[in-house]
Amino acid sequence: MKKGLVLSTVLSLLFFSGCGVGEKGENDSVSENKVINGIVADGYLKNAKVCLDINRNGVCDTEEPITQTDENGSFELEYNITNDSEKTAPLIAIGGEDIERKIPFNFTLKSPQDAMNITPFTNLIYADMQKNKATYSQAIERVADILEISTNDVVGDPTKSDELKKLALKLQLGAEFIAKTENKNIEEIHEDLASNIMRDQ
Repeated sequence: MKKGLVLSTVLSLLFFSGCGVGEKGENDSVSENKVINGIVADGYLKNAKVCLDINRNGVCDTEEPITQTDENGSFELEYNITNDSEKTAPLIAIGGEDIERKIPFNFTLKSPQDAMNITPFTNLIYADMQKNKATYSQAIERVADILEISTNDVVGDPTKSDELKKLALKLQLGAEFIAKTENKNIEEIHEDLASNIMRDQ
């Protein structure tokens, strides 16, 4: 697939298939302290709320580990994992301001904890894991393949090159447009794409 066709292929996939709800993990007792240093980027988002969405309701509740991105879109989140369900809970970023475009960001981005960064690409990785029951490694490979970028780039900082930044922005803007026209939220849009990742292999 040529690079010029990547976005049109991704967006065409977004129109097909229903959405699903991922299953929570088991509640086996574990104990693990984690510190995640990452970025939130669609372009960089400052003052975005970042948390571990333990109950998977798409909201940063007061009892959940929570922080905020700084002026450069960076964050540090420290928390303690106490069960297997928490180990698979997503990181989410809500709101904030796009530093480069100087406009509010009124959406939510998600990411598996292992990815550390939170971007439009990690939205797809998490959606594939939930919708298709993919492992983290499988989801990275699939999303990288469909976007025709490297596995490092799909979990990395999309602002590090103009090409990646444009792809991430177009992916997010395309999802936002479809969400409005199809009366869906962004999570449903990325789950729609995840439904087709297996089919497109």
